[in-house]
Amino acid sequence: MSEHLSFGLAYGSAALFVLLRLEQAALVIGLLLLFALLAAVMTLTRRLDWYKLGAGTTPTLSTR
Repeated sequence: MSEHLSFGLAYGSAALFVLLRLEQAALVIGLLLLFALLAAVMTLTRRLDWYKLGAGTTPTLSTR
């Protein structure tokens, strides 16, 4: 688990470094990184039952 976190931080730092170095394409690269982050969050949470989470019960993954 810690090695995944280390690689994630390394990739994030590298992406920010590239973003800061490329002034002309900073908006496009930032937009693509934000889209990739949003897609990853949506993929990771797609089977989480948000209604049970809001009701105060323990959330479970749906079987659909």
